[in-house]
Amino acid sequence: DGTIDPGEECDDSNLADGDGCSSACLVESCWTCSGAPSTCGFSSAGAACTPAAAGAVDSAAAGVPAGSA
Repeated sequence: DGTIDPGEECDDSNLADGDGCSSACLVESCWTCSGAPSTCGFSSAGAACTPAAAGAVDSAAAGVPAGSA
């Protein structure tokens, strides 16, 4: 619903996984989210954080320029 309720870390108003805010309204690994409704972005902090490892739908969804993923 776009409102961060108790028990939620984020809320991006959808039920899609792989966009940074899970269907359970938890921030997914290798992502950061802020605001309500939440806007999420890929965070490359840590060697294990690649768009594929983060579950990104595609590199463009993770904000990674083409050819760098």
